[in-house]
Amino acid sequence: MARQLTLNIRINQWGGRRQGAGRRNRSGTVNHMKRAEVTAKTPLHLTMRLKEKLPTLRRKFLLKEFQKCVHGAKAHGLSVIHFSIQYNHVHLIAETRDNKALALGMRSLASRFGKIIRSYSHQTGFGSKGGSVFKGRYHLHALRTPLETRNALRYVLLNFSKHEKLVEHVDEYSSARFFRNWTMLLGKKFKGPIRTDAHFYSVRATARDAEEWGLSHPRSWLASRGWMRAAA
Repeated sequence: MARQLTLNIRINQWGGRRQGAGRRNRSGTVNHMKRAEVTAKTPLHLTMRLKEKLPTLRRKFLLKEFQKCVHGAKAHGLSVIHFSIQYNHVHLIAETRDNKALALGMRSLASRFGKIIRSYSHQTGFGSKGGSVFKGRYHLHALRTPLETRNALRYVLLNFSKHEKLVEHVDEYSSARFFRNWTMLLGKKFKGPIRTDAHFYSVRATARDAEEWGLSHPRSWLASRGWMRAAA
């Protein structure tokens, strides 16, 4: 019987999508890829970053203006639950009904706050009157599990402590003063957040105070109770 021969043909591996292929994004901005699907059941971690050579965002009057921007975004369907303002970026934990409402709400917030930052930058000699102050599009992370949501809450509420390598404390430029479940969030590490300004960090701040500030009470299961299942 004739022996069957093996046909050795080298298959060309070029073509088709390959993981890691393509030019790397070295701009530091968010890629213009299709956004993750957003629903009312999915809390969001959003980040907006400033361009280089702009003044710090940690100013009292900018905090007050940011509050107005949060109120404005709420009218467009974006409900901000928590926030943290750092030197050159802003973190948000938010909810919205769908991608369209997210786009409208973030456009409102970024546009209004951007104009204020741009004006302040021009007045202080940091930049011109024109152009966007933000570095590309905002970064979006849809939180889909209790652990993801808990980690995002901890990251946002204690962001300044993390960046400055400090012990956990209530940051003046965040919504941490409105948060009540520190024991669940930090677990055995919870020693009571340090408050450096007793007048500003009123421990009697209530949910109503948060609403007056412009913040929204979480409606999704993950943001309201679900994250506690992953408590430390």
